[in-house]
Amino acid sequence: MLPPLPPSFEYDDAVVFFQRATSTRISGRDQLDASLEQWGRDFRTEVNDDDGLDTYGSTKEDDSLRLRSVRLQTSVTTTVSPTTLLMRWNLTYVDPSVAWLVSLSQSVPGWTPDFRSYTDKVSEVRTFSYSALGRLFTNAFTTGKLRVPLACIEGTMTCEFREENCCDGEDAAGDVTRTKPTKKVVTSIAEDLAYAQDLNRGALSNRLCARDLQFFLEVARKPLEYWNDGGRNQGYEKGDSKFSAKSDNYNNAKSRQQHEYWEDLVTESLPWRSVPGMMDPMYIESQSEDDLEAKLPLVFGTVSIILVVGFANWVAPYLIGQSLFGGPSYIVPPSELNDIIRY
Repeated sequence: MLPPLPPSFEYDDAVVFFQRATSTRISGRDQLDASLEQWGRDFRTEVNDDDGLDTYGSTKEDDSLRLRSVRLQTSVTTTVSPTTLLMRWNLTYVDPSVAWLVSLSQSVPGWTPDFRSYTDKVSEVRTFSYSALGRLFTNAFTTGKLRVPLACIEGTMTCEFREENCCDGEDAAGDVTRTKPTKKVVTSIAEDLAYAQDLNRGALSNRLCARDLQFFLEVARKPLEYWNDGGRNQGYEKGDSKFSAKSDNYNNAKSRQQHEYWEDLVTESLPWRSVPGMMDPMYIESQSEDDLEAKLPLVFGTVSIILVVGFANWVAPYLIGQSLFGGPSYIVPPSELNDIIRY
């Protein structure tokens, strides 16, 4: 779940990865490789991605199929100083909560999914809109493209590196000859996430963007020390007759506890409460102003009809001798009835 380094770069055995949003640190290449493998596997599982992580771009002709999978790509790679490499990357995926839109676009003949990210709406407070929902399906019927929200996490890796020379052999005097630097070894990585930076400076107001950030940190940046240790802390090793029975219960409880610890750390790391409704389970999204404006003529017409009918019902007894509703209050005498029927 990190973009690959350029061909001339490699990680140092003692590389240090620092994640600024959660202030967590991973030391050593072995730990970093194991973390990357765990992050990728867990993230694909959570978003139901069966195709696997695409880190280099896809060669599929159908662009909609390519975007449907979890896709990690590098947008910028540049050396900003003799010892600093800057890499900008983005991770796109379809959140499971909107996967039904993809299924719908596939089931309706003539429809195709139109994946669109919403990173440009990071500062907008999320609201519910019936009119927007109507426009979504109206556009699908007219164009054949059903818009599907595409979650996007954007990040920056600042890599500090050193250059190493390679020995070519010895000259006639027995001195070692060296070539120009041919290998760059990354010694440290500092990661910044765009949503986290926006949240820290009070510029993130969209609850959906905040949810994406929270989900990414909880699943794709969870350090290995917060994972289940396979029962070894209880003194059991694989192959022990007691391992299977004892470790299952321990592992389940340990995993839940460590997961809660990591969720709490993520919650405490960033000012989530600055986003409207982010930390309130009872929060109900407000209705958009478009819907309210569209309803004004309808509300005005309904109230006007109710007032007219009410006024007519009030004056009816004085004009026709009874109200507009209910049974008749005037009974025709038999003599008058005979005059009407005339027989």
